Amino acid sequence: MNTIKLIVLLFCISACTSQTENSITLEGKWKITDWTYSSFVGRSLDTDEVENMNTSFNDLIIEFNTDNTFASNNPKFFEHLEKKTYHVSEYQEIIIDNQPYILLLRGGNCYFFFDNIVLQLEKIKTYKGAKNKFEEIPIDNSKVAKIKDKKLSPTETIYAIENVTIPPKLKMTEFDDDCRIDCLYRSFQSAIKYHLDYVQAHKDTSYFIDFVIDTKGDIRNIEIKAVSNTKKRQRTISTETSTTENTILKQDIVRSLSVFHDILLPGKKDGKNVNTQIKLEVRLISS
Repeated sequence: MNTIKLIVLLFCISACTSQTENSITLEGKWKITDWTYSSFVGRSLDTDEVENMNTSFNDLIIEFNTDNTFASNNPKFFEHLEKKTYHVSEYQEIIIDNQPYILLLRGGNCYFFFDNIVLQLEKIKTYKGAKNKFEEIPIDNSKVAKIKDKKLSPTETIYAIENVTIPPKLKMTEFDDDCRIDCLYRSFQSAIKYHLDYVQAHKDTSYFIDFVIDTKGDIRNIEIKAVSNTKKRQRTISTETSTTENTILKQDIVRSLSVFHDILLPGKKDGKNVNTQIKLEVRLISS
């Protein structure tokens, strides 16, 4: 099972425990109202790239037709998808030309994940005969208390993930030996990506995420720092910041990590379970 399918499955399990009456059909016309660029490797966008994003997405409309073809009012921008057929998988992925895309309805907002770009959508027209329905993913805080503010004793030893013999892993899946760390990180990154409220993303902010998977596989010692990135004379000035938007996104990140409660196995060193440190970064750039 790949990472996207795994995270979507975790969402589906969560959704079964929380009911919502909100849903929307896919077929119709959608207006792009905003965009957010996300990177888990700290990559930035230069001024020209940001301006190009604003120009490209201004007044852009995408269309899912009832004959299962994708279209837009800017065929040049979506040339690799234009007029291609689509279908919706059992995991509610939109498969266009054999590539999976995620449409996520949460908190009254609709997001379309297009590579590293998250598009905020507003449906402006619904077609008759629409048959693909997307349910809103409820915001589930039921497991947050199990990991939030949980700390290890200061005397306990913590190992960097590169220094353990066997990295932590998910109970429900096996990673190839040469992908143990990368695949674990991609699992966390995917969960974070699909939990964020991108309406709260403004300008250029990096979130540095530090936590520990303890000897029982539980998440402990969560620390999240928000850093605002500002360009001055071709240099990037990074300053720790605290805003209402940052606070909301930090809460989203903690919620995303709570998905992994009780499904992790601890890392091992010299045959013994150990506390393993995980460090992640997500950079969000919006107009």
